[in-house]
Amino acid sequence: MWAVNGPRYRSPDGADDAPFVVRPASGRKEGAVRRMFLTAALALLASAGSAMADGTVIRWDNVAGKAQDGVILDVAGITSSSRPFVTSGGRVIFNLNSGSISIYVKGLSHAKQFPTGASGPQPIGAYLGPVNNTKVGTIVCNSTSMGGVAPTAVDTTVFVLKDGTGSYQGFIDVPDGCRQYPEDTAFLLRTPPDFYALPGIFQAFGADRTIL
Repeated sequence: MWAVNGPRYRSPDGADDAPFVVRPASGRKEGAVRRMFLTAALALLASAGSAMADGTVIRWDNVAGKAQDGVILDVAGITSSSRPFVTSGGRVIFNLNSGSISIYVKGLSHAKQFPTGASGPQPIGAYLGPVNNTKVGTIVCNSTSMGGVAPTAVDTTVFVLKDGTGSYQGFIDVPDGCRQYPEDTAFLLRTPPDFYALPGIFQAFGADRTIL
């Protein structure tokens, strides 16, 4: 479809003399889509700026899948799945003073073929099934007991991934130890500790960390 825009004129002898501009009718829709993405980008920048405005901020510029197959990792008593996982990215921003935390994870998927399981067959590269989509973000303070301070884990409220992708924004109570040793803080993405299936195991973690 094409849209015709511009004034039309009629000559004295009655013939049309109609200068016009021809452009795709979809231009308005494309402009609306561009404005929508610009608005979303500005909202994300505002959120990050708000999180960084007050106090020390820890930022993980990637959320990486737990890659080892058949290995159970342990982070301050929180264990991982034995299965391997991969993501296509993510980001976590955590403010140590206010407790503000924003989480974004993209494309959490299986990194191994599983013919059977609680969610049925899971081919390699598939997103996690419905049983495995409920998540919490976990901040682990003093994850290596730095300075002799015992580890403490604090969870966000529950959020749900769709096609391996999801986000969360909220606040958590920040233990004093987090403020004392921010360099010993870890982020885990895991199932809720009281979840009926696979309780409390993590499948991904924060990586590429910066302390601001």
